[in-house]
Amino acid sequence: MRFNKSLAVAGALGLAVLTAGPALAEPVPADPQTSVTPETPKPETAEKKAPETKAPETSKPETGKPGNGQTPENKPSEQAAEERHAEVKIGLSTYEAKAGDQVTVRAHTSRFASTVTFSSDLFGTKTVATDRGFAEYTFTVPAQADSGTFKVTAATRYTSASADLKVTHVAKELKLGLSTYEAKAGDQVTVRAHVDSRAGDVIFSSDLFGAKPVQAKGDSDGYAVAEYTFTVPAQADSGTFAVRADAGRYGKDSRDLKVSEKASIEPRIGMKDKVVRGEQVVVDVAGDLREGTAILSGDAFERVYHVPLKDQGNGVGRGQVTVTIAKDAKLGYSEVRADFGRWGKAVGSITVGESATPIVGVGLTLDPSTVVQGKSTTASVTTKAVADGTVVKVKWAGGEIPATVKDGKAVAVLNVPADAAVGASKVVAVLPSGQVSAPATLTVVAAPVPVASVTLRLEPPFVHPGQSYYAGVTTKNVKPGTWVTVKDPGGKKHYAKLDAYGTARVKLTAPKSVKPGRYTVLATVAGKVSTATLTVVKPAPKAQVDLVLSTNKVNAGGKFSALVLTKHVGKGTATIVDPNGKHFTVKLNGHGVGGKKFYVPTSVKPGTYWFKVYVNGASDAEKLTVKPKVVAQSLALTPQGGAATGGGLSGSPLAGVALGGLLIAGGVGSALFGRRKAEQA
Repeated sequence: MRFNKSLAVAGALGLAVLTAGPALAEPVPADPQTSVTPETPKPETAEKKAPETKAPETSKPETGKPGNGQTPENKPSEQAAEERHAEVKIGLSTYEAKAGDQVTVRAHTSRFASTVTFSSDLFGTKTVATDRGFAEYTFTVPAQADSGTFKVTAATRYTSASADLKVTHVAKELKLGLSTYEAKAGDQVTVRAHVDSRAGDVIFSSDLFGAKPVQAKGDSDGYAVAEYTFTVPAQADSGTFAVRADAGRYGKDSRDLKVSEKASIEPRIGMKDKVVRGEQVVVDVAGDLREGTAILSGDAFERVYHVPLKDQGNGVGRGQVTVTIAKDAKLGYSEVRADFGRWGKAVGSITVGESATPIVGVGLTLDPSTVVQGKSTTASVTTKAVADGTVVKVKWAGGEIPATVKDGKAVAVLNVPADAAVGASKVVAVLPSGQVSAPATLTVVAAPVPVASVTLRLEPPFVHPGQSYYAGVTTKNVKPGTWVTVKDPGGKKHYAKLDAYGTARVKLTAPKSVKPGRYTVLATVAGKVSTATLTVVKPAPKAQVDLVLSTNKVNAGGKFSALVLTKHVGKGTATIVDPNGKHFTVKLNGHGVGGKKFYVPTSVKPGTYWFKVYVNGASDAEKLTVKPKVVAQSLALTPQGGAATGGGLSGSPLAGVALGGLLIAGGVGSALFGRRKAEQA
């Protein structure tokens, strides 16, 4: 059923008499003097340009209908005349936008206008067919549009209306972030910029790496992403360094990165702990790469050794050298040192003996002999070479553990660190004399890596075209700070970092042009993928409202009724605002129809006054023309005219009722009901 204003008024007023009488016959406000004031504000949502001489809708002659003296031949001319006097109302979804925004222009006109032509310098000309007197067109403000005010016009063949749209050219704020704000030499740092999607290249620069242009990619809510990873130089001095991002006219930003001189690694030294005179031994050293060369010395060495350091990543340097134990080295304990200058020193020890022959009668076993990182093993020493109560030392890669002999046995527990080197190593028991037992082999294997998992959920999972939603990502066994990539149904990628709880949240928007259906959103974290289904549903129809006055011309001291007609609303309430800004609530029946009676005080000055109605985001306005108060010419008579104009016999028993809402509603409803019957015929 088309939303025909005349038919809707007729049917609605008829219903008002039969079913909604109480709503239209509510008492006049207690203080009628405040219901209308001489002020004449125009509504902001609907511009009216109707001629001042427009006749009340309820008194229009029927055009081209049987029984009114018209013939089918003169019907087109009557329609054209109707259209020439029809009003065009125009409204914009927003009156201020920026480049790239979408704006909807909407027009409401006579049912005789089959099309409306929208035009503007922002999009040219677009002709749209009307539907129940409504037409709308959505356009995108060009990205290159200059700032200023642009006129948007809606026109039929005979009438037009326009509204102003203010356009601003505002770039998205450039936001710069670092993966860490404090680093040391050798660390890797990622600099990331969120910038206006129109920016193109972003130039990252710093004294730590120079200048690097990077193309900004993606488009999420008008933002693109540019990212660059650099390594803090091994020779970088301590201090604060500025990291900058320059996107030209789309903004600049900078962040400070604190670089410390803390050693990348605690100096370490490794070699076999039992040697003999004249033996050649491999020594392994590790320390801060910035030192370049470590100086290795030992009381039992033939000389001092200079060990070049090779880059192991993350600022760590490592080197190996083969040293010779002096032939005249002192037997027993001997110290070994690795000097890394300002980055620290490592000190170890060895035991020098005449031979490496094991002691007969001393055994060592491990249970178990193969251990996972972070677990432990038991070393059992059996000996007849020493008396009970003697303390022996169990030496292994993790250090020395003392154990007391009892009944020819000694036990020590070896706790393998979680970061222990994977592989085989020797474990021996050392007697107080410095002699060692036959070695046992300890094999360390890597601990199993926890399995990472990722779960994607959408909030909400059901949306309308143009509605925003969130992609929530939760993970297990994934390091906080790891980047999350969310791919929307359109193929665009969006990025976020996991927080300390292993979660991330990304805001997405379903395009206004998307068709209803099921779509897939994909999240990727650390190589793991999770998907979720987004269901796009058809949006609910927009509410429409029309405000109709029982008469749009009334004498001061007279009464009139305001009728609210809606579409896609149903039972509920609407709000009528009078010219004085006072709000009146109108109850709508199941057909979305309701009304309210108004009284015009005798003190109101002649002029034009606007009444507005609001319901579910839709609005309309209607003009009321107040004429001077009619003064009685005699005690018995008032000026010629009907009750609606204040005329009639002052003493008539119908005079009071004639000003009541029920009689007015009944008369108008009956007239329009008859008109609708004629149209249907």
